[in-house]
Amino acid sequence: MRLFPTEPIVSGLAVFALCLASSAATKKVPIDQLFPDKTVAKGKGFEVKESEIDKAYLEFKSASAANRQVVSEAERPDLLKRLLEKQIFLKIMTQRATSEDHAKGIQRAEKLIAKFRDGTGSDAAFSRYLKSMGLNYDDFRAKFVDQAVVEEVLIRELHKKIPIEDSEVQKYYNDNPEKFTQPERLRVSHVLIATMDLQTKRPYPKSDKESRRTRIGTIRRRAVLGADFQELAKEYSEDPASKERGGTYVFAKGQMAVEFETAAFALRIGEISPVVETAYGYHIIKLLDRTPAKKITFDQSKERIKQSLINDKANELMPKFTADLKSLYNVEILDDKYKR
Repeated sequence: MRLFPTEPIVSGLAVFALCLASSAATKKVPIDQLFPDKTVAKGKGFEVKESEIDKAYLEFKSASAANRQVVSEAERPDLLKRLLEKQIFLKIMTQRATSEDHAKGIQRAEKLIAKFRDGTGSDAAFSRYLKSMGLNYDDFRAKFVDQAVVEEVLIRELHKKIPIEDSEVQKYYNDNPEKFTQPERLRVSHVLIATMDLQTKRPYPKSDKESRRTRIGTIRRRAVLGADFQELAKEYSEDPASKERGGTYVFAKGQMAVEFETAAFALRIGEISPVVETAYGYHIIKLLDRTPAKKITFDQSKERIKQSLINDKANELMPKFTADLKSLYNVEILDDKYKR
């Protein structure tokens, strides 16, 4: 005995499916009508689509994750508003860019990209970073260029109009002597054998830790017997930030783990440390160079001070500068969830 009248239902579904197929055959609905990408803001000569904000949000989350930071769901509403404000600003400034702004922006972007690539340690590490961000090189470069062009417009339209007197620069130098003393700096190479998962921060089991202590001891013996220390770092170190550049770091006091720093500053040039344990694991360190502390002169500092003072004043003026631009371009935010 059947509890449910399955045959009439199946027949009805078949008829319904045929009707849908017939309707689709006679009238094709464009994909943008099925899934509309609504405009969330507009102004003179531009509009901002919701998909642009969604994409910016995902990129922000990816960048945060790459830096081991988490964006909580509670932060999302305010973050979306800020991302929309940024997108509006970028679109307005892009419209205001001259051909000279574009040329200077491209030059600035290429320098920044080269510096960023060098900072990752190698082309392979740079590629891994792009992959973690969900970007290819062309997209990455385009973002740098867009941002650099906007910065050139900002320099031309705001920064260069801010007057800074020589007396202001001199006063800042005289009032902040601690900012113009370069501390002693070390250049070292090191090998790390980690005692934790460096991504999750979870410690390895005790038995694994003991074997890792033995491994770093073996590497140290090879270094003491004359093996090329930086080649050992490239081969064995588990520090992803320095491995591919031979384990090198340049730093002053207060910038590294205390145990690492104490051992490094106690070394003579060319000397190799005993095994040093930090929260990250076991290290051996070789001191490559030592730069003594020195006073930075006013002449060496004045352009940097002037630029810093300009930046400070520009930050103070930015809210009004942005508000004036939004008024000039008749900016409207069309979705209440993005309104402040």
